[in-house]
Amino acid sequence: MKKNKIPHSIFRLFLYIFTGYILFHCISDANFKDIDLQGFVLLIISLTACIAMRTMVIDVGKMSLDFTDTLTVFLIIVFGVEISVIFELISLVISFIFIDIHIKKRLNLSRHLFNIPMFIINIYLSAKIAEDILRHINLSGFAGKIVAFLLIMLLYILVNITFIQIESTLKSGKYNRMSHEARGMIITNYIVSTMVSITLYIAYQYSEYACVLVIGNLIIIQYSIYLFKKLQAKNEAIKTLLKITEDIVKYGDFRDKCKHLIISLKELIPYTVCAVYTFDIENDAVVYPVAYNGNEDIDIGEMMFNISETGKTIRTLMEGKVYISKNVDKDQKIRITGKLLQVSEVMIFAPIIIKGKISGVIMISGGRELSEFVDNGIQEIISILSNQMALAIENDTFYRSMQMQANRDTLTRLYNRRVFDREIENLIESETPFSLVMYDVDNFKTVNDNYGHLIGDEVLKSISDIIMKSIRKTDIPCRFGGEEIAIIFKDLSKEDALIISERIRERVEEMNIKVGEENLKITISGGIASYPEDGNEKNSVIDNADTVLYKECKERGRNRVCVFNRGINKEAGADCRDKQSCSQ
Repeated sequence: MKKNKIPHSIFRLFLYIFTGYILFHCISDANFKDIDLQGFVLLIISLTACIAMRTMVIDVGKMSLDFTDTLTVFLIIVFGVEISVIFELISLVISFIFIDIHIKKRLNLSRHLFNIPMFIINIYLSAKIAEDILRHINLSGFAGKIVAFLLIMLLYILVNITFIQIESTLKSGKYNRMSHEARGMIITNYIVSTMVSITLYIAYQYSEYACVLVIGNLIIIQYSIYLFKKLQAKNEAIKTLLKITEDIVKYGDFRDKCKHLIISLKELIPYTVCAVYTFDIENDAVVYPVAYNGNEDIDIGEMMFNISETGKTIRTLMEGKVYISKNVDKDQKIRITGKLLQVSEVMIFAPIIIKGKISGVIMISGGRELSEFVDNGIQEIISILSNQMALAIENDTFYRSMQMQANRDTLTRLYNRRVFDREIENLIESETPFSLVMYDVDNFKTVNDNYGHLIGDEVLKSISDIIMKSIRKTDIPCRFGGEEIAIIFKDLSKEDALIISERIRERVEEMNIKVGEENLKITISGGIASYPEDGNEKNSVIDNADTVLYKECKERGRNRVCVFNRGINKEAGADCRDKQSCSQ
């Protein structure tokens, strides 16, 4: 079913008009003179209890419920529908101010603009329909009161469900069936609320102050169910977490572990953007995520993380604890800019600590749903995940050091040609997408001729050092041959590979190599191609990257990075230089 905003707007308009009509008549007809001091005290106690119970709303699937309807039905019987409607309006407005604005500091105006008229109409309709039915039944005395409680409570819940289903269907454009859990909780709510409201009425016959004991027990009942549901939700989260943890151990490739972790987290946490970073805090300045998932408008350049001494966010994480920002835009302990800020009301940062040192971060951002999820307390869950990622990083580091120790180029400490060939063949065999950048040092022969091969070696080592500090830990930098260096970006688009490659070019251009009293300036050029977009075989991908390197970069002035595009090749500089929004 396609969404249509017009029926929803008409429904909301109906609610507001009908609510205005009800409030006008209730305020006009309400007889406040009949309320004595004890009755006024009872209303104040009931108001306090309603606000208290709304601070511990029970979440059941997409629905939320509490036992304030117990007091609502009781007040209808004792004070009449007019006083009850006015009481409900005051109760809802105060709850909105006290809970949402003062305690949660999170405004959901749309929800309140639905809830307030819905509950007012609900009370009025339930009471009036019950009044007409009871007039025909003609029961009096205590039996009549019992039937009134049962009937009003039943009508109250049915009308409530009807309004919620209409709102949900019109808003989403599809009918949402109620879960078995929600049905069970509604039945429980009806039984408990009816029994307690009758008990409350019996206590009221003896003394208004006896009602305080019953209301206190009602709050305890709701609090117990609230704690039970939170514990149940936490157990479900831990089950999901155990599955995620099991998969982290199962998947051998580290980037696959990270990617699978992020996808699995979506089942547990309602995020908008999620990313995993690994880094060397002592040597790296800025890092890109090993894996990330989220809004399509956000590319890897937006996800750049400043971990240098000037980085405000990393200084906050140096405390070694999970940090949750509930108002990203105004939080002075972190700094988020660009498109990432636009989609992030709430952010969670979980430092990955290995041997007492921060070696990575799990970053999670989102909107209102994540904010509500955070309110349920997730620090423990995120801490467990970060600890498991720490183990995964340690295992991967050990595995790579053992596997690759003999496969390093002795001069640059980059991987050698044997690793390059093997990794590309493995990626193509497993049909895993990747991007490849081929770098060549500009005028390198001139450097060797003018300054000697030792300075040439120093140039290669300095460039390699910049590359190692600029790429993700899962990327594979290799010395392809001579002054050519290749980087394999696993499962990364050409657009994202272009951003990282251009940053490397910029950092090399800024580099100074001291030769006596002279500062030697070096530049590099790079060509990017991707599998399978630019070739289905190893040689075709390499050839295409080489082609764009020499035809688009070298022949057009050097010191640039270009992307292979069949028929049209675009230069990187103008694309990347503007993309400076990041975590700083």
